Amino acid sequence: MDTAKQITIEISKHGLSDAKIAERVGIVCSQPTIWRIRNGETKACRSDLYIELMKLRDSLKKTKTKKAA
Repeated sequence: MDTAKQITIEISKHGLSDAKIAERVGIVCSQPTIWRIRNGETKACRSDLYIELMKLRDSLKKTKTKKAA
């Protein structure tokens, strides 16, 4: 299972800033929270945030796959 840090790094490779990631996860989350997760300053995050990060990463993967096709 991927860590929240790994997921945020993957998401940022799609060109999303920490602020955009925080905005797109759709729950109360700030840019500094995403920054701390991505930079390993926090080892854990709330389960609802982790789930939303996974959903965002998966949606970005699907979008990339559709563009390649």
